[in-house]
Amino acid sequence: MKAVIVGSISPSIHQDIRTITFKEGEQGDIYLIGETEDILSVLLKLRGDPKTTLNPVFLLENENIDEYIQDLIDGPWQDEKSLKKAEKILTRIRSLPALSEHLAESEKRLVTFFRFLWSREREEVKAYPDSDSRVGYTYPLLRACLKLKAGDEIDYIEQLLSQGLIREKKLVNRIPVCPNDHTYQIIFRETCPNCGSLKLQETDLYYHFDCGYVGPKEEFTEEDILRCPKCQRRLRHLGEDYEIPNNVFLCRDCQHITEEPKIEIFCLHCKKTYGIESLVFYEIKDYLISALGIETAQEGRLPLRGIEEIFDKLNLIKWNVFKFIFDWEKNRFKRYKQPFSLLLISWDNEKIEEIFEEYGTSKIKQYFEGVIVFLKQNLRTTDIGCRYNLGTFLFLLPNTPEENAKIVQSRLLKDISKIETDIPIPPLKIEIYSCPGEAEKLTIEEIITAEYD
Repeated sequence: MKAVIVGSISPSIHQDIRTITFKEGEQGDIYLIGETEDILSVLLKLRGDPKTTLNPVFLLENENIDEYIQDLIDGPWQDEKSLKKAEKILTRIRSLPALSEHLAESEKRLVTFFRFLWSREREEVKAYPDSDSRVGYTYPLLRACLKLKAGDEIDYIEQLLSQGLIREKKLVNRIPVCPNDHTYQIIFRETCPNCGSLKLQETDLYYHFDCGYVGPKEEFTEEDILRCPKCQRRLRHLGEDYEIPNNVFLCRDCQHITEEPKIEIFCLHCKKTYGIESLVFYEIKDYLISALGIETAQEGRLPLRGIEEIFDKLNLIKWNVFKFIFDWEKNRFKRYKQPFSLLLISWDNEKIEEIFEEYGTSKIKQYFEGVIVFLKQNLRTTDIGCRYNLGTFLFLLPNTPEENAKIVQSRLLKDISKIETDIPIPPLKIEIYSCPGEAEKLTIEEIITAEYD
């Protein structure tokens, strides 16, 4: 096994390990970090480089390792024990298929993040306090894998949760954040409700029994003597001459007295001021990798992307291009009276997504592969298709009046109903919108909206 040494080292390394000193571009099986000025920056670099993200990393100097650092390493180096751990990790990594070539760079990094967790048999995605993060917390491993600034990975957490790749474990904290830029760098400050001044002085409120005058302590104080500013009588005994009912705030600018100053929020980041009622709270949580997240690691693709790839066989076009062609066909009908039809093929999308989360990629992928076979058999190469979402497809059939489109509709309903599956797929719907006919009056957006109403 080849180990790359980062920093200076003092302990001896296992005899089965060949060591080399770290330099740019040097690759090894494992990385051992000795004394170095900034361990965190070294770890972020290793985990942020796709070539080294998954490699086992151990610390040779293992005193006072904080939790943040522990999230990025595989532990302190313990010779034989660590060697066996590294071999196990590398064996699991080498058993994985290559990443899908259809993934974008950011998607590859997300899949690699799940592969890291799977290869270490780690379940938890844990949040740690970090003053550099915009929300005061960060997920070190996710941040490193995505090569982001602390806190920017929060948006990906929401994405992973919505896709069912992770699930909530526990609430860690509720962080008050700026309603404008959602940073935690905010100040709560008391201001005068009358003039907005910050010059508030907390003081006692005095009440003179004899004349009934009420005012702040400052009005009653004359050198070291207490005297009522209204009747000029001297106040000698608390409880007999006067009482102090409560504390108040005195504005040094406008002299306004208030029992409760106005609380406002000032954001140090965007420099804007807000009322307390505008305050937003961000919930920091620990998460667990889900079964779908494990599947993502093992298959080397994001679940939705895995489904999308099978639709490549249909040569579907993008939604904005499809809208343009639909409008173009309508204009062609107005001018040349060339008929066309639109097939809207759909399943209950919410139920499809629920099935997707419960049963995973393989089951639903198998079903849709069967759907694609029948779509290719019944549609012409000149028909133009688009996928609106996981459970909704649109196909534009040029030079096809409604009666011909109904033949295609009937065949598809019959064929797709024959697909055998052990998952509870919701009923299939195929709607027809034609020109001449209903498609003349409706935009593509109105057709989709009608489908979901």
